[in-house]
Amino acid sequence: MSYKNLKTIAVLSLTIALIGCSTDVDPTNPFDPEAPTASQEPASISGTIELEGRDDHSGIEVRLDGYSGNSAITDATGAFTLANLASGISYMVVASY
Repeated sequence: MSYKNLKTIAVLSLTIALIGCSTDVDPTNPFDPEAPTASQEPASISGTIELEGRDDHSGIEVRLDGYSGNSAITDATGAFTLANLASGISYMVVASY
């Protein structure tokens, strides 16, 4: 292999290595809690609440403590979903009947 070929390979390898190590890339993973809020996928909280001694678990209000405007009412099985929540935040779920 000639000196010219080795030099070309070395320059290409160094260029590829430098491009691959760039840290100026904006985070775009929608599930990364450190990504900008506007690019994050909305989160949701789903679950089931059961009333002891009852078969019908409908009508239980489920909400987020300290947050207004996002609540759900359970169905007959007690299932609920709180949707369109900001990702990467801890929430306290409160249920009342």
